[in-house]
Amino acid sequence: MAANPDEVWIVLWETNRGCPFQCTFCDWGSATQSKVFQFDLPRLKKELDWFSQHRIEFIFCCDANFGILPRDVEIAQAAAENKRVLGYPKALSVQNTKNATERAYATQKILSDAGLSKGVALALQSVDMHTLEAIKRQNISLSTYEELQKRFTRDRVATYSDLILGLPGETYESFANGIARVIEGGQHNRIQFNNLSILPNAEMGDPAYQAKYGMQLIETKIINVHGSLEEDIDGIAEMQQMVVATAALPPADWRRARVLAWTTALLHFDKLIQIPLVVAHEVSGLGYRTLLDAFVNADPAKYPLIAEIGAFFENEAKIIQAGGPELHYAPEFLGIWWPADEFMFIKLTHDKKIEAFFAEARQRLLDLWSEHGSPAPFAPVEDAFKLNRVLLSQPFVFDDAEITLEHDIWRFFRGILQGEPEALKTKRSAYRIERSKEAYADFATWCREIVWYGHRRGAYYHSGQLVEVETETELAGHY
Repeated sequence: MAANPDEVWIVLWETNRGCPFQCTFCDWGSATQSKVFQFDLPRLKKELDWFSQHRIEFIFCCDANFGILPRDVEIAQAAAENKRVLGYPKALSVQNTKNATERAYATQKILSDAGLSKGVALALQSVDMHTLEAIKRQNISLSTYEELQKRFTRDRVATYSDLILGLPGETYESFANGIARVIEGGQHNRIQFNNLSILPNAEMGDPAYQAKYGMQLIETKIINVHGSLEEDIDGIAEMQQMVVATAALPPADWRRARVLAWTTALLHFDKLIQIPLVVAHEVSGLGYRTLLDAFVNADPAKYPLIAEIGAFFENEAKIIQAGGPELHYAPEFLGIWWPADEFMFIKLTHDKKIEAFFAEARQRLLDLWSEHGSPAPFAPVEDAFKLNRVLLSQPFVFDDAEITLEHDIWRFFRGILQGEPEALKTKRSAYRIERSKEAYADFATWCREIVWYGHRRGAYYHSGQLVEVETETELAGHY
């Protein structure tokens, strides 16, 4: 460090080692015989002080289950106090413990309040009970995650959830229903969809286990998300064994599931049309499974752009199954590897197809209304499309926007995302979106700041100010 004074340093830090859980896709529990070994607390506090004194900005905590021990609350408090007094560390990233709801909540709340946490990971992996039993996570309570989701949402603490594609026993139906369940449970910030990779010392690495569940593997390079080709300058690539089908999820269904995951990420978590989806769900009672399926299965003749996006995702899934990369390399967009959904968000913007997409998406939901015979008015969804469009961050937009809607969509939408839903009201509502404060005159900068750096915290919307105009009237319907 002394020889490189201009470098910014990060730390990988353990407060304990080991894991009491036996997840079959993971080395951790089997490698440590389920024991958790603790480093001395005085030593850990001295290390924290050293990090702060040497201005270490980012600490990645390598514990498998931070919050599993009562003392972890004290460790979180020590890090928060160091930041308050010394200004460092800037961030402490931890992996949440399972089942210990109160301590998990307490530690993450401390880190969030201190500005040390950029998001709480809720590592579900699956919500299907047969799958959880197959991967030996049946003793990890789903109710713990759902309770934490509600509490963090209420406290305005950002979370993201992990789901793994290709787990034993998981079908397309259970995977698709699981996505809907997680979103309906309040996860509107991010679901991180991970492809299942086999670790050689995990139970899942046993050929007998793989044969039992009909797991089909391919060897492929490990590529860092948002990494560049320059990372492979020595010509030596790290490889992984990836699952691209199982007995429960045949190759075609694996591709369907992968397409659904990317579609969900693009529409909902990249916020391309998140407000219309949320409002449509709340007003009509249509499930998120139904709403997302409508886009995945869109008729190419009626919705050519939506179908074009789906075809791109399908082709990317085929590339992965053939041993190709998990990510899409885009030399024209920063020269880095993008998740397929982020690449598509950028491409729609670059090709000036956002307006065309909004027109098709609106028509797709309007047709869905008719297909399901929904008696709810579509007007709130129309307003939601208008608001989503002006809120969506785009490059080369330098003016502020003003929009008047017939419903108080923003309050309604924010209430749902914050776990405090209120009835939608018919009320002329004027919004001013200060886009000029967040303008991007350079496409590459927009790609970097919004789509890359902002993806986990969902920074795809401009900030806005609501101006109330007229008196309110209740709107009948399903809420």
